[in-house]
This record gives sequence, C-alpha cells and structure tokens, in this order.
Amino acid sequence: MNRKEFSESKVILKQIAKSLKKNPRFEFDYQAVGELKRRVDDYTGLYDFKPYPWQSEFFAASKENKQKCLCAANQVGKSQCGCVEMAYHLTGLYPDDYPGFKFEHPITAWALGYSGEQIRDVVQKKLFGILTREQGFISNSIIPKDLIASEPVRSQTTGLAKDVYVKHVSGKSSVISFKSYSQGHHALMGAIVDLVLIDEEPTDKNIFPQVLTRTANGNKNKGGHTILTFTPENGVTELVDSFMNRRQKGQFFLNVGWDDAPHLDAETQAQLLSSYPSYQRDMRSKGIPALGHGLVFPIDIETIKADYEIPAHFARVNGIDFGWDHPTAVVCIAINRDSGMVYVYDCKTWREEVPSVIASGIKKMSPAFVPMSWPHDGLSHDKTSGQTLADSYRDEGINMLSERATWEDGSNSVESGYIKMLDMMRQGMLKISSSCVEIFKEILMFHRKDGKLVKVNDDCLSALRYAIMMIRFADTEPMYGAYNDEDYAETRMGY
Repeated sequence: MNRKEFSESKVILKQIAKSLKKNPRFEFDYQAVGELKRRVDDYTGLYDFKPYPWQSEFFAASKENKQKCLCAANQVGKSQCGCVEMAYHLTGLYPDDYPGFKFEHPITAWALGYSGEQIRDVVQKKLFGILTREQGFISNSIIPKDLIASEPVRSQTTGLAKDVYVKHVSGKSSVISFKSYSQGHHALMGAIVDLVLIDEEPTDKNIFPQVLTRTANGNKNKGGHTILTFTPENGVTELVDSFMNRRQKGQFFLNVGWDDAPHLDAETQAQLLSSYPSYQRDMRSKGIPALGHGLVFPIDIETIKADYEIPAHFARVNGIDFGWDHPTAVVCIAINRDSGMVYVYDCKTWREEVPSVIASGIKKMSPAFVPMSWPHDGLSHDKTSGQTLADSYRDEGINMLSERATWEDGSNSVESGYIKMLDMMRQGMLKISSSCVEIFKEILMFHRKDGKLVKVNDDCLSALRYAIMMIRFADTEPMYGAYNDEDYAETRMGY
C-alpha cells in the first residue's frame, strides 16, 4: 500500500462509518472492509506519523551530519523518533516533506541496546511489533507486516529477532540486525553498515568507536550514519561530553525536555516529577546529564523565571559574546535602579554570521540607544580591513561602548562574574524572561570539571556576564527626541 492508496482507504473507511451512523442497516462487504481496515491500521505507524518540531529538526540534521545525538528526557518520544527515521531508511518510503538525508538504495542497518530484552521491548517492538513463535510479528507497529520480506532470523533471546529483512521501494530488501552491548565491542567487528541506531547510551566506551569504524565505508563508501537516542542517566560521560561540549564537524546534538512534548500535560508532568528523587528530576524531565556538585548554577530554574513589562525609567545595556565556530550571542538586560534588580528580556545567537547580519538582528531586539558591552576579543583586528571587531559593529550602527567589558576595579575575572550571577539569582535580583530558552539550557548544563569551568556552550551566559560587568554604563531612553547615533555616542560614551 503506497501513501496515496493509504489516504484513499482512510477516506473509504470514514465514509462507511458515516453511513453506518446514519443507517445501522447499511450493507457492505464485511470481509473486504475488515481487510482494508487491517491494512490501514498496519500502515498507520509509517504513514500517519506527525513529527513534533524538534523531531523534524532531528531528521533534518542528517543532511549535514552523519552522527546525531538526541539527549532527551523520559517519555518525550526519543525512541519513537529514532525508530521512525530507521523505518524510512529501511523501506525507502520517505514522506514527501521529509527534511533529512535519504539513502538511494536498500541498506544494511543495526539497532543496538544494552541488553537483548531492552532492544526487544523498545526498538524491535516499535519497529515491527511483538515476535511470536507461531505467527511471527503481531500487533501494530511502524513497519507493517506486509513489508517484512521473509521469516525473521531469531536470536537466542526469547522473542528477539537477530536479522529482519524489509522490502524496499527499489524491489530489493534492506536488513536490520539487533545487537546488545553485552556481546561486547568485539561482536561488532568485520561488517560494513549503512546506518546504526543506538538506543540508550552504552557504558562500554569502546562501543561507539567500533560503530564509527563499521559505518566508515557505509553508504557505498560515502560514509554511513549513526543515531543515538538516550536519557543521560550516566551523567556527563566521555560520549555525552564529546557531543555536548566537543562536537566536531558532522556531529549534531539536540537536547529535548518535557516542555517540547505536547502529549505530556501539566498534570502528567507533575505526577511523574513527584515520583523521581530530587537529584534525578532535571535528568528525567529535561534530559540534562546529572552533573552533581559540578554545576555552576545549582538553582531551581523556575525561581529565576519572570516575565515583566519594562518601564521607561529602567536603564538598559546589552552584552555580546563574539563567535564564529561557536555562536555569537547577544543578551539584553534592563535594570531597576531603585532596587538593583536585573531583568534579562531577550537573547539570540548566530552561528557563522558576519557583523552586518548580526547587527540587523540586534536592532530588532533592542532600541538603538542601548549601549553594547563587549569582551577583549572585540579589539582584535580583521586581517583584511584592519578594523577591530568592535568597530565593525559600530559601523553597522550598534552603540558599542568605548571600552571593553571590565569590572569597576578594571579586572575581568570570569569566576567572579559567575559567582556574582549566582548570588544575584539566589537573592532574587536576577530574573530571566521565560522566552530566553537558550540561557536556561546553558544554565542547566554549565559545569566545572576538576574544579575548572568548562567554557563550552556558554555563549549567552558570557554575553550576560559582559552586560552585568558594565551595568554602570546602562542608560535610559533619551527624553529629548529622536536618537542620533553620532551625537549620542559622543556625549554619553566619550569617543
């Protein structure tokens, strides 16, 4: 059954149901309609899957990345996401709007889990259903029974297939093999594989390198693909750290929490959260690795979230953290001079973008009068133009401060900045708009290793730190009329 036949069959079944509702004596061929309903039910998992935005983002990432890591909370649909993508590749039945990489031929694939039982009860069940001794695969799943090319090769684990051959649109067959980590990395040697799905993180650090070796010559020597989907129960392991903090070209990392899963309503989330130990709650609900005492900001995120209208008398200053390979980040803050409270009302990041593009974005975030605090690398000169980076932004109309960010005593201690920010959070003097999702993600992951700050994925936090360092230069909106870049800069910034 192709997608067109599937859609037409659904319409027919709805029409029959509608006719029966109007006339209970409506006559039809029960056997034919029953068979049609069975086929529609069998193909529903493959053809009716509607991805959440984050699932579409994960699919699309395979266009540019051969290694993808989905580090997610429990019950958000991470395994389903990986299995649906696997099903598309095995069958070649990609949706018309599928945004990711597509294999042009039948594939050889692996699905790995930490035990035969786990891979059977999660990945195999989602892909093919329950494997019985008498009937083969039964129950609804993603890949319909019609597309299973032959009786599966069974493993020693009860109900687990070793190999399953799947019909491909080319007329040939793909094959997927189910393997557990308990076999060790030696069991993975020798084969060339197009695609590997790793569901749940392997504790054996030799597994992932072995998988990369097996996929190196996959996809007809163009290089195969690897998908990892797991909840980071083991904390910041070497594998998690490599994707989260040391990503290389061709690697993609996505963190997903309960807020990204519309099927989990507030009541369900509250019930689930209350059943977990407190030290596991961020990991279970946000997909955040258990970082323990290494967290720089050991604070409940909900206590610093706030959404305010910014009064005209609040002073403002922005902060920028320059980047290229890592993102350029801009954070906008407003300050209540009476109470000293700082409110972060906007943030944005740009990867591999030039100052003109970023400046255009900044002008949409913040009024032109707001001064911009910037770090020491803003004094670096461009080899082509000879300009400093800070001057490049000035030329684009951004109100850059005349000096780089420092504390009032002239120092620029990073550690002091984060200690001050944590103290402000705990005292209720630093609040952040709920729209600033990137800052919250960075706060939840920013940590120390061996007592030292891990300065990775902290772009927005760095920009916020620069803004706070230069609060003394924060300004309020001019009351005397239209803002003039040149005049205002001369009178207020001293250059």
